[in-house]
Amino acid sequence: MDEMYIPAGQKGTRCVSRWPRKRGLKLRGRGTWKKDKPPIMGLLERGGQAVLRVVKHITKKAVDELQELVADGSAIITDDFRSYMHLGREGFRRRRGFPV
Repeated sequence: MDEMYIPAGQKGTRCVSRWPRKRGLKLRGRGTWKKDKPPIMGLLERGGQAVLRVVKHITKKAVDELQELVADGSAIITDDFRSYMHLGREGFRRRRGFPV
């Protein structure tokens, strides 16, 4: 389970008439719905299906909606993002990092 942030729209992409502008000052932090960089949460089953969901904010509630698709007792591999911390207390074997 992981999250990614995809810029919405065409701003900054290469046009036929000109090259994209370079921006020296980029906003720091995670993307948000309001910044036109909506979070997309993904869940990938080993050797199976992938589920992607666009959410407004990555919260415990958004993680809970994806967790309902996972069988109890399964191992879920995540990063150290705070919204994933509760998975270990809810009957999943939560691991951090990449599988070996």
